[in-house]
Amino acid sequence: MTSTISRRVLLATLSVVLVTSCNPKPAGQEAVVPLDGLFVLPLSLNLLTGERSQLSSTRFKAGEPTSTTSTTAWTSANPAVASVSATGRVSAETPGRTTITGTVEGKTATVQVVVSSPALQLLPLTMQLAYFEPAPAPDDAGADYDGGVPRYDSDSFVANRLNMDGSRTNIASSMLWGSSDVSVASVVPDSGVVTAVGEGECVITGFLDGETVTGTVVVTPDE
Repeated sequence: MTSTISRRVLLATLSVVLVTSCNPKPAGQEAVVPLDGLFVLPLSLNLLTGERSQLSSTRFKAGEPTSTTSTTAWTSANPAVASVSATGRVSAETPGRTTITGTVEGKTATVQVVVSSPALQLLPLTMQLAYFEPAPAPDDAGADYDGGVPRYDSDSFVANRLNMDGSRTNIASSMLWGSSDVSVASVVPDSGVVTAVGEGECVITGFLDGETVTGTVVVTPDE
């Protein structure tokens, strides 16, 4: 009796998971729990690079379920996109698509994995900077002539990465930065701090793992 109740509870739980899965299939295409085979959850994964997710597997024999997550042989068709550990832990590596396959006693089941790149947002899109250079002292200037102190404005770009919970993290210090015209504005390569150099306009670019963000810098003289 206890065994029968346990099987019913497990099957009911699987049914609930299928219905409430975050990646449900269209009506009429729901996965069917096999009488003799391997069943893996979740049915599919949509991950951001760097994110991880745990797979679980259940082996059915004549309708009798047995948890086999720890004994399943897990493989990824493309580990460069998403790798999988011996315990079924999936790690999203780079954007793309791949298939994770689980195998137990000759029975297999697959999970489709889509890895996306977290959105990067650069702020501000256009940075306004100014500089001041004192005019040369006139010939008749006295010893006390003071034309002012040179000033070259600086500001920092913010590169926000979208997190799974909707929050954003500034990763500017993790990026590599460059300027299209260092005679207009320079940028610290590992921080995104921009400093005015001379009048004009240039593009500042941030690089990280194949992703780029660009912003415009406009430098004007402050008379």
